[in-house]
Amino acid sequence: MLRLQAFGGLHLAQDGVRVAGGAAQRKRLAVLVVLATHRRTGISREKLAALFWPESDRSRSRNALYQVVAAIRRDLGNDVVSAGSTGDLTLNSDRITSDVADFRDAIASRDPERAVAVYAGPFLDGVYLRGSDEFERWSDEMRSACITDYCGALRDLARRDSDAGDHSGATRWLRRLAVVDTMSASVALQLMGALVASGEREAAMRHGREHIAYVRAELGSAPDPRISALLGELQTAPAATEPPYTSSATLPQSTRENANRDLRRDAAADVAPQTTEVDRASTERLGLPVESGLGAVRSRWRPSRRAFAIAGAVVASALAIVAFVRPSPTAADSLPAIDPRRVVVADFVNLTSDSTLNLLGSTLADWVTRGVLESGLTTVFDPVSRIAVLDARKAARPEGGDDATTLALAAGAGLVVTGAIARQGEQLVITARIIAYPSHRVVFSLEPILAPVSDPLGQANELRDRIAGALAVAVDRRV
Repeated sequence: MLRLQAFGGLHLAQDGVRVAGGAAQRKRLAVLVVLATHRRTGISREKLAALFWPESDRSRSRNALYQVVAAIRRDLGNDVVSAGSTGDLTLNSDRITSDVADFRDAIASRDPERAVAVYAGPFLDGVYLRGSDEFERWSDEMRSACITDYCGALRDLARRDSDAGDHSGATRWLRRLAVVDTMSASVALQLMGALVASGEREAAMRHGREHIAYVRAELGSAPDPRISALLGELQTAPAATEPPYTSSATLPQSTRENANRDLRRDAAADVAPQTTEVDRASTERLGLPVESGLGAVRSRWRPSRRAFAIAGAVVASALAIVAFVRPSPTAADSLPAIDPRRVVVADFVNLTSDSTLNLLGSTLADWVTRGVLESGLTTVFDPVSRIAVLDARKAARPEGGDDATTLALAAGAGLVVTGAIARQGEQLVITARIIAYPSHRVVFSLEPILAPVSDPLGQANELRDRIAGALAVAVDRRV
């Protein structure tokens, strides 16, 4: 039996022995990987040819694909790759299996333990094909999608063991999650809580300090204040409160509520239906059923002066109006009733260390607000009032929760769009979620959108359209 390994690298083995020679050529294995991800549906020759030979004309790319498939059949057997009645190519699962197909099946069947066991590292880690930019983009997107699913499986396992009182088991899964999702404050809080519950208070404090140091070194910004608060409380807690711990005594009340809320939010995001479209640049044209992810690094980029001049003008105008419309703290305490159809868009959080991108978050929020408003599908809280009410709400209730919750309560919105801007190599990665209030349920999690810093607003329309479409479904399922 042949076994294709795509996680942590790329190689083919037969009965446990790695295959060498012509059958192990990189492009031939890459074709097998693509077929493995389409194991159930197959993929047309045209799409495969466009993926691997995008610069060639149709006849040359088809001929190149024919030669590769012929070589695979010659070296591995005629029945390894078969063609259906429509001509689409598929892998014969009786002759060849793959870790990526097993992983996707485990995720689809909600078997997180099996998925985690199969995942041996990033998808096609370190694998590149010269002259195949479309394949490189596709593999980047698949890599990001697999990492997201892997993190979701680890959260599921941690939650399962925690609910069963097995804090050591939860710690084991959360440690693995923290290695992948290093920057996540919620993951750090959950791991620290599990360590304390397992009687490892020193290890919990050590992880908190390491997380703070890492965030400062990588982002050049202050870490989540909840981490520092928990560290302070653990350091001052009397030694008599050492193990045994119960889950109800793991964290201080305020910190425990925040961490539990983050865990519920992360878990909901993992199981929420992905209603968005996939990246148009490659997948619509090629018809590949993959999720958008972190793109390849291709060019140096710098912020566009024109883009940020526009962004500055938008935000400056908004802030000028805020000076006249800002309500008093007393007025902010008179909370409106939550309208499940009302939407408010929070400023996108800048997670990069580039201060020149600070205005981008507000600009994206205003752009999305305008798009949702133009759709006419639901009621939208206007951006100027958003800034004013959030500011007043914070002044009136400084102990209030996170900005999204504060904004939802102040606006009386049942749906809140939150987002973040991160940096991956030489691209901006824009993510967003739609959260329902007061349940804190994540009803939609946007697949990452990529934008070069030379044109940070270049994907603003794409962002707006995806969120507007997802909100339409959230408000009326008939859509």
